[in-house]
Amino acid sequence: MSTELDSLDDSVVESSGVVADEAIALAVLADDRESNQWKWQHPGIGWAVLWTLLLVVAQLGLGIVFGVLVVVTGRNIEELPLLLVGSLTNSLTALFVSCLLFGKQMRDRMGLRGFTVTQGLIVFGLVLPIAVMSSEIANVALEFLPVWGLDLLSGMHGEGWPTLFVGACILPAFGEELYFRGFLSRGLIARRGWWVGSFVASALFALIHMIPIQVCATFGIGLVLQFVYVMTRSLPAAMLLHFFNNLLAFATMKLAGLFEVPGLNMETADVVTHTPPSVLIFAALTATGLLRLLYDARTRWLLPDRTEWRSESADLDIPAPHLQAQQIGQSPNGFLVALTLSCYGGLLAAIIHATSLV
Repeated sequence: MSTELDSLDDSVVESSGVVADEAIALAVLADDRESNQWKWQHPGIGWAVLWTLLLVVAQLGLGIVFGVLVVVTGRNIEELPLLLVGSLTNSLTALFVSCLLFGKQMRDRMGLRGFTVTQGLIVFGLVLPIAVMSSEIANVALEFLPVWGLDLLSGMHGEGWPTLFVGACILPAFGEELYFRGFLSRGLIARRGWWVGSFVASALFALIHMIPIQVCATFGIGLVLQFVYVMTRSLPAAMLLHFFNNLLAFATMKLAGLFEVPGLNMETADVVTHTPPSVLIFAALTATGLLRLLYDARTRWLLPDRTEWRSESADLDIPAPHLQAQQIGQSPNGFLVALTLSCYGGLLAAIIHATSLV
């Protein structure tokens, strides 16, 4: 009798183990199914181009509306809030598409989550060196590409600070990052991998600016924004860099009469003025150091067995809840921090010296 009971207990234990294994398998399968059902929302290159054209069509439609208003009312086009309404149109289009495709899962799927203090400081530090380097890229492009469209950028010099702050800084940082980083790039990376996905997303982000000189400058900025997004897994981190980059660009334009660094006021210059080599060198060294520090401080997760979790699809998702992964951070290398800060000091000194020579 006891033998039969022992056999029954063993079978119960074995059945419980099978049930537990099946439960885990079903949970993993559910996650796989959930991932697969979202793949159609992850645009490949062709669909990414079409989604980008949607923004272009929205802008063209807005231009037609303003053109009709000019004809009907007889008002000057400069009197209409073109910058503010255009940026608002892009942001609302990005928000509508994101809500339509991701619904309640938009926050998790697009990376609308916070970032660490270390990551925030590094992102803020990137603003100045990236602005210097992108401005010089635009200066070089100005010697070879058509200059049409620069009058539109120069015309922003007359806009008030509130209009520039909202229409050229806040709204573009929100709408463009939501669309190109949160939506397009995550799909492109999932389908094409990190390198191709990031390159295509940055190229589409640059092309949406349309003005040839600005396209060249924003492509490099787009690559940095993409790197920030991938390393932090945080869309607000990329938005922060985008916001301060635009703010610095328009601040140097508005305050050009008070101080001017050669090469940083390309849009208002009648002739091409290149950035001094010393400024460029220190900007490149500083940016390289900061990007390395951000890589070291990147967002990672450890599984219960102390191994690092990695997404099999090269996606930007976070681990599924049943994996019980723990987010971890890593302190940057002290020597690299000191070296990067020294380069940053050299950059500031070079800019001050170049300003005093103007």
